[in-house]
Amino acid sequence: MLIIADDLSGALDTSVIFAEDAPTKVLLELPNTTFDTSAVLVLTTESRHLTADAARRKLQQHFPYPLKIRPLYKKVDATLRGPVGAEIETLLHITGMQTAVLCPSFPTVNKIVKDGHLYVEGKPLEMTALRTDPRNPLITGDIQTILRTTTSLRLEHIALNTLRHHPDQVHDHITHQSSKQILVVDAETDDDLARIAKILSKHPNVLPCGSLALALQLRPFLVPSRSLTVPEVAKADKALIMSASLHPATQQQISYFHTRFPDHFWEIDSTLLSHNAPELINTVTARLLHGFSTSHFALLSVSPKPRIDPDAVTGFLGQVAKNLLDHVKGVFAFATTGGDMTSALCRALGITELEPLTQWDPGIVQSRIRFHNSPWTLVSKSGSYGSAPFFIDFVQRLL
Repeated sequence: MLIIADDLSGALDTSVIFAEDAPTKVLLELPNTTFDTSAVLVLTTESRHLTADAARRKLQQHFPYPLKIRPLYKKVDATLRGPVGAEIETLLHITGMQTAVLCPSFPTVNKIVKDGHLYVEGKPLEMTALRTDPRNPLITGDIQTILRTTTSLRLEHIALNTLRHHPDQVHDHITHQSSKQILVVDAETDDDLARIAKILSKHPNVLPCGSLALALQLRPFLVPSRSLTVPEVAKADKALIMSASLHPATQQQISYFHTRFPDHFWEIDSTLLSHNAPELINTVTARLLHGFSTSHFALLSVSPKPRIDPDAVTGFLGQVAKNLLDHVKGVFAFATTGGDMTSALCRALGITELEPLTQWDPGIVQSRIRFHNSPWTLVSKSGSYGSAPFFIDFVQRLL
């Protein structure tokens, strides 16, 4: 099975639900060898912040034509950030499929599709903070309007009443088409997603596109259950938390940690990153080295204001981690916030593969990485997830 996600957080969130059923790997790069059809492979294309054309090119470069791997699942953000339409269109062309079924609903975190419109915690998407998201501002929650910005494919809407009471009509929409199309399906509950999954199970040559929630309902149809034993993770010698997320939930977690462990908290003034980053990296590394000489854990972040290029922030923190590990002995456990931060850390350490092990809570995944020929622990958190004491909980669990 192959799952394609547009960022590393989404890849990890989705991969971990299959970890007990089949060998599962999250890849930042495709292997040069043939795919292992007995495993669940999850590829992150890191395309959420790309233009539609750049996202198309990236998928075309990643995959041969035609792409024949089945089952195939396209993981999308529950609020449709990124060039979703362009990616779905490209995958339909690469695979030779005619139809994609799209439902980004994630009811357990109060994100649903109603009348073809995205709602978050009962509010239309455009009435939430996502309207002013610094990287992906969403000015409408109408899914067809969002898709039309990056695709010219035929779009159809399947209303909730049709899904619940006339599933035969959904089958007709799938089977009786003359051109490539995207079907946008309403879902307000997990039972609705289960209905979609049951329909999709009868159409293996249709591309399912959705959030973690739809993947969870599809799991019994996609991967036979084998109840694999999840390996235990040894305690680490030291723990490093790196936060680059501006989400209010993460900022609350940082504040909670800071008030309780001020001597273990390091916040870098974001204005300094634009001046002499290499010198600053060395300075921060030296301070952390001194701190780790007497302590076993630290939280490193960059001040949220003024806002600067997010890639500069994550790249800076990743390089600090690399420099630190070049000088400190022992096994580290890492916690990262946001897919961009997790990707930057992996790039800095030369890591191209992660093994998801378990999910602490929705949006929080514990994985195993290999560094210096040893298994290390990485706990990744999407920016909006986790309770206020999350960082303290991480330290207590892993040390």
